[in-house]
Amino acid sequence: MRHRVVFQGRRLKAIRSQRGWSQRRLARALRIDQSAISLLENGRRSPHNRTLLRLLAALAVPAVYFYD
Repeated sequence: MRHRVVFQGRRLKAIRSQRGWSQRRLARALRIDQSAISLLENGRRSPHNRTLLRLLAALAVPAVYFYD
């Protein structure tokens, strides 16, 4: 049986809040719409590869931080 790897939006929200960043600020840094940040944080969407790479760079965290 395979284990499905799922993006953990609650972790994105937690680290964004710890850094004092608004959804708007993060969205600008990632060059995506603010509504996309909301979808990611609420578990309704997983980031595309390019967005994930930008996210890791902007928040300076390893990819494993966002996945179970």
